[in-house]
Amino acid sequence: MTTLPILTLTGSALERGRAHGEELRPLIQTHVARWLDLLAVNTGEEPRAYVAALVSETNFRPAIERWTPGLLDEVRGMAEGAGVDEALIFGLQLPDEEWWFRLERRMAAGAWPGAVGEACSSLGVRPAAGHTPLTAQNMDMPNYMDGLQAVLRVQPSDGAPEALVFSVAGLIALNGVNRAGVSTCCNSLTELAHAADGLPVAFVHRGLLAQPTLAAAEAFVRGAPHASGQNFLLGGRERVAAFECSAHAVVEVTAEAASPNIWHTNHALVNGDRQRSEAEFEALPEAARRSFLGSRDNSAARYCALEERLTLAGGPLDVAGVKAILSAHDSPRHPVCRHKPANAGASAFVTIGSTVMTLGEQPVLHIAPGPPCVTHFEELSF
Repeated sequence: MTTLPILTLTGSALERGRAHGEELRPLIQTHVARWLDLLAVNTGEEPRAYVAALVSETNFRPAIERWTPGLLDEVRGMAEGAGVDEALIFGLQLPDEEWWFRLERRMAAGAWPGAVGEACSSLGVRPAAGHTPLTAQNMDMPNYMDGLQAVLRVQPSDGAPEALVFSVAGLIALNGVNRAGVSTCCNSLTELAHAADGLPVAFVHRGLLAQPTLAAAEAFVRGAPHASGQNFLLGGRERVAAFECSAHAVVEVTAEAASPNIWHTNHALVNGDRQRSEAEFEALPEAARRSFLGSRDNSAARYCALEERLTLAGGPLDVAGVKAILSAHDSPRHPVCRHKPANAGASAFVTIGSTVMTLGEQPVLHIAPGPPCVTHFEELSF
């Protein structure tokens, strides 16, 4: 991507959504068209009918209204501004939830929905004397999202902090940092229990970025009901911490007290709230078991690469050191920095964005809209 759109969204939630939709209308319409094409391939169903089922057979709206008031208006405004059906724009906010919905729906019909898609690597550097705390992530998403990246500079009218949000056109959030120095990164944990009436991941991000302090963000992530298994790596000026969240549990990942760094990929380390018991997993079709186990191998390889590099670094890293780790290709098969494979389909996972968020008195978002080893980082501040 050569030009990264940066939108300033002000006013009420409805006004912010309309501005997003109007400013990025061609990209949002492209996003929806690509998504529907991919759903047709992955589900074997008429895609609009499938999205209607995704929206009607889940019950996310009450949790969204309770925990992130106003964001449904933002989604509605985005649909109006982009000239796209509201149900499609709402469905677009559910990339993690659509995956497990499709999984359960296809398996109930006796079919396997394909490879388990999860591939994000995140890390944090704790505050220490002479070192500014930071969080960072390679955001790995399906290849069809490449070229749709954007940064949303959200300036709410309700008194919440201004936020710099990395996303793609038509989606309210992938990760970000706010003016108060609160940041959020994430890693999907599809092995954990999900809930059809929880708060979807994108809305959790925006709820976290609306908090004025890290303590408030931690209370939010512990209190909100979670729709999807996810690790949220939260950062603030006083500490950096990871929380593995599922339908019935939120468990903080405790790292060694002496370690200056923390990291995570896509397998649960401490949360035992699984979607399936060991016996239920063994009863799955062989193709399903192989796919889940292959995904875990991918996650474990990236986790080990992060661990080895952070251990070798010893003390706290600066921004340049973190960028070097996010650019790693230590495992040729399962690299931290993921490039588009030759002849890759729309569902192949690639690094569509690399973010480093420094959390000093003046927070800064360093953002590269592509694999960080070959993509220029821009610096955005408040």
